[in-house]
Amino acid sequence: RRQISAMASGRANWGTLASTEEFAFDHHILGAMGELAAAKAFNLFWPDNVGSIGGCDVGGVIETRCRRIGGSGLDLAMRAHDAKPDKPYLLIHGRMPEFKLIGWIYGREASLGTLNKATGITFVPATSPPLRSLDELRALIRQTEAA
Repeated sequence: RRQISAMASGRANWGTLASTEEFAFDHHILGAMGELAAAKAFNLFWPDNVGSIGGCDVGGVIETRCRRIGGSGLDLAMRAHDAKPDKPYLLIHGRMPEFKLIGWIYGREASLGTLNKATGITFVPATSPPLRSLDELRALIRQTEAA
């Protein structure tokens, strides 16, 4: 449903594999599964939105970026025009049936990565700081729920 919605509204696919028609549906399925894994890990509601790109991926709190293990890269990928400065962006590595939550940054910290000028995508390395721990994200979620 997500790929069909994207096609109907003229939204371009992004990412190396997703940019090919052959993998476009797989890209959306992997992303949805990553969202579900994050919702389960943090006990948050997963709205399973289709066609709504203005909200948050999980629980109204977290944006997710799922990268396929064995795909084109494992860094957190963000587009500058999509970044929500005060929202956490969670990196997830996935390959069916396993998904691993890696770490996160705020949207405003995307500049800490390396910009690919050809694609407009910034890649924040998964192997070193600035990614924050999952415990810090849990604490942020608790603060949000208490507010």
